Amino acid sequence: MAKFEVKGLENMTQNLESISQEAQGPAVRQALRKAATVIRDKARGNAIRVDDVTTREAIYKNIAVVWGKKETQQTGNPTMRVGVMGGAGRVRLRKSRKTGLRVNPNDSNPGGDTRYWRMVEFGTRYTAARPFLRPAMNQVGEEAVTAFAQGLDKIITKAIKKGNS
Repeated sequence: MAKFEVKGLENMTQNLESISQEAQGPAVRQALRKAATVIRDKARGNAIRVDDVTTREAIYKNIAVVWGKKETQQTGNPTMRVGVMGGAGRVRLRKSRKTGLRVNPNDSNPGGDTRYWRMVEFGTRYTAARPFLRPAMNQVGEEAVTAFAQGLDKIITKAIKKGNS
């Protein structure tokens, strides 16, 4: 997991402290989502290049941004995660309410059942790795930090104006 330390935001930190405690959480969360969206978009572009066009599954359609609730609760640091929907684990077939048949819940993802994404990302002993998620962070690291800073500044400014009026 890549981590960035943002420096030179003292003025923004003071502004963040000037808004209410209840507004700080959503402000940081929105700004983090903007930064994670930049990474997600780059990862989708990378995944299109490595995805097999002969199958109906599409990894790039399943790349999503999710609020890291568990990490946030454990560490106290707000966290957004960029990953592939459906994960990589076993499938637990569920009974369909409409038909009564057992169905794969991952089939309802936008890109289908793409649990094989880890084999593409990390490779196997038979195939070479073709990473698309890991390089996305390195390719847009500074751009994501800038998106976070600009998004947070915009949200804080709006909250201050709303509070002063």
